[in-house]
Amino acid sequence: MLRHTSGLTYNWNEDLGPMYEKANVASGLLQYDGTIGDSVKNLAALPLLFNPGDRFEYSLGVDVLGRLVEVVSGKPLDEFFRTRILEPLGMKDTYFYPPESKVGRLRRAKWDAWRLHTPTFQIRD
Repeated sequence: MLRHTSGLTYNWNEDLGPMYEKANVASGLLQYDGTIGDSVKNLAALPLLFNPGDRFEYSLGVDVLGRLVEVVSGKPLDEFFRTRILEPLGMKDTYFYPPESKVGRLRRAKWDAWRLHTPTFQIRD
């Protein structure tokens, strides 16, 4: 799943996206009202885009792995990261959900048109 060859995809895939939306699977980018467990449970009932290992496609596979960490550790993913990774590394200002007192320090990301443009090139022999 970390290699994005699991057969999963994202909601914006034109083939399976409508099914993901209908099943209330989190999109990976937008706010989601449910839990990661809800989303992964709904995702598990849907078909794969391709057989695992057949090709590469960015996907919600990392969300599935996050849920696996929650189940195995018995902790919410943000708590697991904080106690097992971030605090041991001395990363005291890294959060999944920053406290309100620190939100003012954040910079809003911009999605300008140039970031969405795919460059094309001519190749000459």
